[in-house]
Amino acid sequence: STVRQATERRRAEIARIVAAMPQGQRAGLIRALRAFSEAGGEPPAHRKAGADVGW
Repeated sequence: STVRQATERRRAEIARIVAAMPQGQRAGLIRALRAFSEAGGEPPAHRKAGADVGW
């Protein structure tokens, strides 16, 4: 679906940015992103090999 594709592209771009952050700063952001997604009722992310930054 179009929504699923847009969600996957958005998450891939966010994952790219998060991966560029210093590791010590990622944990808080990842927790916030998960809480935001859950509060919005967004379906869980599909994990892709090599692209997982924990969110």
